[in-house]
Amino acid sequence: MSSLIQTGMWCILSLIPLFLWMSTGMDADILMSWIVPMGVWAVVFYVNYLWLIPRMFNRHKWRPFVWVNVMTILFAAAYLCYDSISFEESEANGPTAPMALVFIAAIVLVAVSLVFFVAVAFALRSVQRNRSLEKERRAQQEEIARMETEQLKAQLNPHFLFNSLNNISALTAIDPELAQNALATLSEMMRHILKEGSRDIVPVRGELELIENYITLMRLRYTDRLRVSVDFPENPEGEIPPMLIITLMENAFKHGAASSMDCFIEVKASAEGGLFRFEVTNSLLPESARTQVSHRVGLKNLKRRLDIQFPGNYRLETGEADGCYKAVLEIPCGE
Repeated sequence: MSSLIQTGMWCILSLIPLFLWMSTGMDADILMSWIVPMGVWAVVFYVNYLWLIPRMFNRHKWRPFVWVNVMTILFAAAYLCYDSISFEESEANGPTAPMALVFIAAIVLVAVSLVFFVAVAFALRSVQRNRSLEKERRAQQEEIARMETEQLKAQLNPHFLFNSLNNISALTAIDPELAQNALATLSEMMRHILKEGSRDIVPVRGELELIENYITLMRLRYTDRLRVSVDFPENPEGEIPPMLIITLMENAFKHGAASSMDCFIEVKASAEGGLFRFEVTNSLLPESARTQVSHRVGLKNLKRRLDIQFPGNYRLETGEADGCYKAVLEIPCGE
């Protein structure tokens, strides 16, 4: 953009004498008389654009910036005015006083006009600097968001692993074979987490398989009084961020899973039309029967990840309704 503006400015200034010459029929010498002033304007402009502004003004060296500009402008103005004014010299006293005053006044007027080119150089450099700062700011924000997302993922994984290992540990004394199967399931899940967890997006199919394995492991802790139903599409399409929906499943078991009373968890998912929907409904147990682990941190982390990865473009609803606890998540899913 800056190069385009500079090209346009110099093209317009170059065409002015040509337009005057063609419209007034003036002598072609007017074209030549325009070259020297344009050269001086270019010197003043590029001295500021390439040197004074980036090396002095932007580095807060304002006093040298002002002094060098003043000297440059006065020298350029004197140079332009020298050949334009004919001095009437006396034999003894040199230039007459009135002509000297005219020369000084002309220098001041030309100097003021040269300030325009300083202002244009300053404006272009300011726009460039603002764009550069904005680009750096956006890059920093993206890097911060990426690091924060990775940190939020890392907060989910150890918590999930801790719960699963506790479940398997409890099985080893009761049913070693079942514990081995559970360990194999956990191994498959961890392989998925290690392989896909570092990616920005993963296939929906893999994340739903992770949920199914998680449910398989969690059901080992409970009796048949816990009823879990799963409704997933056979061949889901699209991609979503990894380790996102597992939080809702963790909360469902914290809220609605118990071995001492009848309870249920219902899970539904769909991925069509570029929209992924994940819905979990579970029975709402009495406070004394719930797993004594706060779910607020998990939901807070989930919402923060959604704010980073889908700013203003997701739906997350959680809360109690009709004696149940329900969580609904809708996010875009790429094809």
